[in-house]
Amino acid sequence: MNGPSSSQPGVAVRAGSRAVALPELSEPSVTGSPGVAGAPFVGYPGSAFIYRVRYRHPDNVPPAYVRVRILNPSATHYSELRVLMLTREPGQSGSEADPGIFYSNAVKDAVSEGPFAGFGAPGTYHYYFEASDGQRVTTLDFGGRPFDGPVVAAPALSPLGVTPVRGVRAEPFTFQVRYAHPAGVRPASVRLRLIGPKGDPIPLANNGAMDPPEAPVDAELVSPGWVFTSKPILLPEVGTYRYSFLASDGYTEVEAPLPTTAGPVALPVEPAVLSGASALPAAGMPNKVTYRLTYQQSQGLVPLIWVVVGGQSYPMERENPADEDLSDGAVFAATLDRPAGAGPHQYHFIVRAPGIDLRFPQTGSFGGPNAAPLLEVPAGGTVSPLAGSEGTLFTFQVRCRDVDATTDPVVQVVVGNQQLPMAKVSGDVTGEGALYALQTRLPAGKLVHRFLASDGQDTARLEASGGEPFAGPEVLPQTALNVSVTPRQLSLDGTTAITVTGRLMPVVPAADLRVTYQPPTGAPVVQDVLADADGRFSDRFVPNRGGTWNVSVEYVGEAGTIGGGQEGPFPVSVAPSTFALPAGVSMIGLPVLPDGGDLGQILGAGVRVARWNGSGYDFGPGDSLPPLKPGMGVWVLRESAHVAQAVGTAVTPNQAVAVPVQKGWNQVANPYLAPVAWASVSFQPVGGAARPLAQAAQEGSGRLAWDHAWLYEGTQYALVHATVPGAARHLEPWQAVWFKANVAGNLIFAPPGSREADIAGASAERRVRRAANDWDIQVVATNGEQSDSFNFAGVTPDGRAANAALESPPVLSRYLDLYFTGVNGTGRLATDYRSPAASRLVWELTVETDVVDRPVILKTPNLASVPKELDVVLEDVDGGGKRTYLRTAGGYSFHPGQQGRRHFRLIVEPRSEGALRISGVEVTPTRGGRAISCSVSRAALLTVELLGPAGRRLKLVADRQATAAGRATVWWDGTREDGARLPAGVYLVQVTAVTPEGQSAREIKPMVVVRW
Repeated sequence: MNGPSSSQPGVAVRAGSRAVALPELSEPSVTGSPGVAGAPFVGYPGSAFIYRVRYRHPDNVPPAYVRVRILNPSATHYSELRVLMLTREPGQSGSEADPGIFYSNAVKDAVSEGPFAGFGAPGTYHYYFEASDGQRVTTLDFGGRPFDGPVVAAPALSPLGVTPVRGVRAEPFTFQVRYAHPAGVRPASVRLRLIGPKGDPIPLANNGAMDPPEAPVDAELVSPGWVFTSKPILLPEVGTYRYSFLASDGYTEVEAPLPTTAGPVALPVEPAVLSGASALPAAGMPNKVTYRLTYQQSQGLVPLIWVVVGGQSYPMERENPADEDLSDGAVFAATLDRPAGAGPHQYHFIVRAPGIDLRFPQTGSFGGPNAAPLLEVPAGGTVSPLAGSEGTLFTFQVRCRDVDATTDPVVQVVVGNQQLPMAKVSGDVTGEGALYALQTRLPAGKLVHRFLASDGQDTARLEASGGEPFAGPEVLPQTALNVSVTPRQLSLDGTTAITVTGRLMPVVPAADLRVTYQPPTGAPVVQDVLADADGRFSDRFVPNRGGTWNVSVEYVGEAGTIGGGQEGPFPVSVAPSTFALPAGVSMIGLPVLPDGGDLGQILGAGVRVARWNGSGYDFGPGDSLPPLKPGMGVWVLRESAHVAQAVGTAVTPNQAVAVPVQKGWNQVANPYLAPVAWASVSFQPVGGAARPLAQAAQEGSGRLAWDHAWLYEGTQYALVHATVPGAARHLEPWQAVWFKANVAGNLIFAPPGSREADIAGASAERRVRRAANDWDIQVVATNGEQSDSFNFAGVTPDGRAANAALESPPVLSRYLDLYFTGVNGTGRLATDYRSPAASRLVWELTVETDVVDRPVILKTPNLASVPKELDVVLEDVDGGGKRTYLRTAGGYSFHPGQQGRRHFRLIVEPRSEGALRISGVEVTPTRGGRAISCSVSRAALLTVELLGPAGRRLKLVADRQATAAGRATVWWDGTREDGARLPAGVYLVQVTAVTPEGQSAREIKPMVVVRW
C-alpha cells in the first residue's frame, strides 16, 4: 500500500482543443484528525479523516471546486462511496499561481454528512482528487489508479487455547486469547463462548467476560496485543466441548476461531492406586516411626492424605517435593512417635482428591510398627577358638529371636573391621529362637566382635556389658608367600610350562606346600611341593587345554606357632593351538579330545569327516563316526579355508600314548601338541612287547609292521621315515598318516622331548649313511593337478634292507598313483632297491588314476647319481613297447585311457656301442647360401637350427629330416624366419639327431658371416 501523505507523480490533465493553462494538483494526503502531518492513516469505524491537496493555477484562477472522490473497500472492484468537497484552508500566504493553495475537509464532521456518513466498514479505502477552474477539469491519482487509504481496522483475535486440553471434570479449565488492534483501540469487551458435548451453550458467569492482563500497556495493543484469561471453569459434564472468543472495539465485533474449535475434553476421574503401605523405624531418630504410602493417579490429581494411628489422624506430606508426577506414583510420609505398649499396633490411611474419597485399606488395618529382633549369647560362647593364626578357621555363633518375623532376619558379625553375614544353623526365629553361625579366616591381631540382626525394618545389636564389643579372637600372623607365576600368557603347544617359584617368609625349611592349577573347566590339578632349607620352592605344569588357568599356592602352617598362608589365584591365559586347514581334502589328527565330542567348534561349521575302519569309511560329524581321540587320523573336507583351534583337552605331554591299530592300513596321527620324532615311535603287537619300528619291520623275525608312513600334502603323498633320504623325520602337531601293520597292536608315541625320543632320533640320523656306489632314480607322475613324486628305484650293496620295498599308501578319489610291482610282480611299492648287477636291470611299474580326461607325464627329475655309462630307458608296455631314453628326453606323456591304468618298464643297461653320435659339422659357402653338413653314427631324424649369439633361434633350416647313417647335408639360403637376409656377424649352427627309440645327440658349431 502506498503512503497517502507523500507527493505522488502521474497527474492526469484534461484540456480542450487549444492550449490553455490548466489547474494543477499536488501533495495529496489523508490523515487522521486533527490533521497533524505524518499522523497515521489507520483508524477504526467512526474515525474522522482529513483529505488535503494543493491547488495551483498558472493564470492565478481560483477553483470552481476542489473535491475528493472516496471509494469503499472491495476485493474485486472499486465502487464510488461518495464525493467530498474540499475548502480552502485559511491563513495561507501567496496565491493560486504561486505557490498554490491547500484545500481540505478541515472540519471533523465533514465525513459524517449525507447518506454515506463515516467509514463504517473495516478495510482499505481508496481516493483521488478532482479540481475545476470553471472551464477545465484536472484529476490527481496514482498512475491511473486511486491512492490507497485510509485503513479502517477491526480487532484481531489470536486464540491461545485451553489448559488443560484434556483434563478431569473435577478440575478447572482456563482459556486464553490474544487481543490486538492495528489502530491501538482498547477493547470494549472480550468474551468466551462455550458449547457443551450435546451442542448446548454453557452458561458462564458475567456472560463469559475474560480478564485483561495486569497493568496493560496501550503501546502493546498494536503488537503483540493483550492476553485475556478466563476465570477457572469447572465443566459440568464429561465429553468434548467447543469454544470461541468474541471481542469488540465499540464499533466492530469479531469472533475467533471460526468455525467453533473442538476441545477441551473433560474426562471422568480415574481411580487412585494406593500401595506401599509401611511403618518403619525413622532413620537416625530412635523411638520414631515413619509411615509411608505410595499414591498413584494417572491424571495427576493432587490428594490430601492422613494416616490414622490409635484413632488419631495425622497429615502426610509428599516425601520428595520435587516428585510432581503423580501418574507413576509418589510417596507420602509422616514421621511420628513410636506407639506406646507392646502391640500389636495398627494403622490405616484416608485419601481425598477432586472426585476421590478413599479409606486404605477399605476394611481393617495394617499391622505395625515392627517388633525388633532379639539377640542372645548361645551356650558355648560367641567365638571358638579364642586364639589361632591367620590360617585358622574361627567359628562365630549367636541366637536370634523375632516374634513377628515373616522371613528370617539378616544376622551379621562385625569383627576385624569386617561385617560378615551369618547363616541359620537350626531352630525357629519366631519360637525359642534360631542359632546362626559363621566360619572364617581373620587378619592378625587382638580382635573384638559384636552382632547385628535386621528384619528389614529394625536392627538389633548384641555386645558385652556396658555396650563394649566382645573380646577375641587373638590371631597370630601367618607366613608370607612370595610367589611368582610365569609366563602369564602362553600358547597351548604341549611343551611350554607354567612355572611357579617362591619363598616362605620368614624361612620355613622343608615346608610342605600345595600348588593348585585350576583349568577353565573341570577338576583342578594339585601338586605337592617341598621347600628347601632356605624356604624356596618351585613347580612347573604344562597345561592341557586353552583358556584362563588360575594358579594358587597354599602353605598349611604349624598350629600354635606360625600361621599358614595362601597366594593367588594368579590368572594365566593359555591361547589354544591353531592349525591352518586349507580348502579341499586334508588328512589330520586332533591334538585334543573335543569338548562334548563337538568337531564343529574345532574344524568349523560345514566340515565333513571320514575315517578308515579297515574295510570302509565311517563318516561324520555324527553319522557312523566314532568319537575322535588324540592319535586318530581322519580325512577332512572343507569348502573354504579355516583356522582350526584346539578346543578341548590335550593328552598329558610327559606320558607315552598308545594308539590302537588293526591289521592292514590305519589312519594314525601325532597325539601331541608338539612335533614327534618318527624314530621314537614303537610297535607293540597284541600280547607282545613293544619294539622300535625298524625292528618290527624286519622280515627275518616275521614283519609285524612297516616302519614308514605316508603324509598327504594336498595333491600327493609324502614319505615319513627315520632314515630314507628326503623323507620327513617328524610328525608335526595336527598331522596324520597312513600306517600299515601286519598284525593288530598299538602304535606307541614317545612324549616329545623325552629321553626315548631324543635317543631314537639321534641314532636314526646316524644310520643315514650310503655307500659310495649307491644310486637311485626318482620317478614322478603328474597330470597338472595330482602328483605322485615319492617313487624310487635303484641299487645298493645291501638292497637297502627293510627300505628296499616301501609299500605305497591307499588312494583317494581323483588320485594319481605310481607304484613298483616288485620282483614277483604283485607288490604295490613306492621304493624298489636291488643289489648291484653288471647286466641289464628292469623294474616293472604301474600308473593308475581315476582322472581319465587329463594326460599324464612321467619324469625322472635327476639322473645325476646314475653312472654315465648306463642308459636309462622307459618302455611303454601297453603302448606297443615304445622306448624313451630318459637322459635326453624331458619326460614321457600318455593318455590314461578309460581303464586309467598303464604298465611300464624302467630299464637301466650298459650303453651299447651303437650309441648315437654327431661329428664333422661343417658350413660351406655356396651360390646364394650355405651348405651345412655333418656325420651321424646311426639312422636318425635330423634337425638343423641357426641361432643368435644369445641362443635365440633365427631360422629352422631342417625339421626332423630323416637321414641314414653317414654324411648328411642341408642347404640354407642365408635368410631369417622373416625372409630378411642375415647381416654380417657371428652365429651358431645347432644340429640335433634323435633315433626312433628316443636316443638323441646334439652338436653346435660357430659360423661367421662376413658378406654375401
